[in-house]
Amino acid sequence: MLDITTLEAWGEFIGGIAVVVSLVYLAVQIRSNTKTVRASNYSDIAAASNEVNTACSGKFAAVHPEGVALVPRWPPGSARPTAQG
Repeated sequence: MLDITTLEAWGEFIGGIAVVVSLVYLAVQIRSNTKTVRASNYSDIAAASNEVNTACSGKFAAVHPEGVALVPRWPPGSARPTAQG
């Protein structure tokens, strides 16, 4: 027959194992959730970028020829100025 101290020791041992198991489970769940949230964020960013590109593409197509017409044509062989000076 087991006395009370032996039962107490077994209870603490089993309780400690249960805590470790629950912490491991929690870590796995947090990691999985983090991956899911990151994937969702990347998807949302891509969708928003696509919406901006779609919204701007018509406007850009309308003004692009005007902008190209404003760029001076440099003679072949001449040095083009750069942003660095």
